[in-house]
Amino acid sequence: MLTPSEQDLDAMVEALPAWRGQQLEGGANAVRLLFTARRDEIYHLLCRIAFNAMALVPEAPLRAGGRWRETGIALYPSGAMVNHSCNPSCIWFVRGGLLVLEAQRRVRRGGELTIAYLPIHGNREVRQQRLRKAFGFHCACAKCAA
Repeated sequence: MLTPSEQDLDAMVEALPAWRGQQLEGGANAVRLLFTARRDEIYHLLCRIAFNAMALVPEAPLRAGGRWRETGIALYPSGAMVNHSCNPSCIWFVRGGLLVLEAQRRVRRGGELTIAYLPIHGNREVRQQRLRKAFGFHCACAKCAA
């Protein structure tokens, strides 16, 4: 399990726009037709995937400042524990099926490693809106708090 509890998942879903919650409900119903698991089990599994999956994007364009083009998703439990920042200390990419974090600046020993959950272009309001829409949280990173 990638998230602490089903209650936490429910709270995260409630923070999303209604259409996003409906997508998750619809996905749970579609999967339910294929499997014998209980509907609520499937729903919570899809929520875990939605909140913890990492978009697969080509490595080279990101390093060159190119466009973020999602080609799929993957679940990396260790990656799901890395917090977001609009001024991330690391970039991440997948190489040979492994999640790689690469520091973009010096990080103090014991300092937090952070990544951008979404492209971080635009002003604070644009970034906040994107994060709320996709993940249901209000970013309180140092860049947004400044």
